[in-house]
Amino acid sequence: MDSNDIIFNYDKRNDPSSRIEAAYLLKNEIDGDINYFFIDRNKDDKFFGRSFFPKTQKDFTLAQQKWTLLYKEKIYVKTGAKIIQYDKLSPK
Repeated sequence: MDSNDIIFNYDKRNDPSSRIEAAYLLKNEIDGDINYFFIDRNKDDKFFGRSFFPKTQKDFTLAQQKWTLLYKEKIYVKTGAKIIQYDKLSPK
């Protein structure tokens, strides 16, 4: 989850063969293998993991809207400490 890999909006209508209901799709490389992590939102507007599995022959990212990561910050809940992990917004 700390990688800066690819994030997509996930629209099931763009993948009629899929039965996965999700709002977002993360495509990450872990130990040289591509993995998909589908994230959804409940009626209380809280996010949760819907599905996680390695890529086989099907590419779930086809026809999905890709995001551009500009800024990512990690917050440690217990301490409140913040670490900027990725920042394309601040001037160099």
